[in-house]
Amino acid sequence: MVATVLRLRYRLLANMLTRSPWQLVGFVFGIIGALSGLFVVVAALFLIGVSGVDATHSVVTLGGALLVVGWSIAPCSREASTRPSRPSSSRRSRSARAR
Repeated sequence: MVATVLRLRYRLLANMLTRSPWQLVGFVFGIIGALSGLFVVVAALFLIGVSGVDATHSVVTLGGALLVVGWSIAPCSREASTRPSRPSSSRRSRSARAR
């Protein structure tokens, strides 16, 4: 079940990225930005841990909490492509035929 869902998700991503080269460019910049952010966070945690500050546990806990909150709120602001703003042409043609 999980493999099927992941395969479909990656197929949708690949189809989305083949539509426009600018979408691919934006996706690559997004990946680079995410990896850069991850590097900064790991470096900051390493420096906090090496310096002997006892706040490492608090920083990790607060960071994890913010990550969970962001992960749960972010889908609310995107994925508008899954909600069609108008009926598709096949729906229109079926409703026109029914009249």
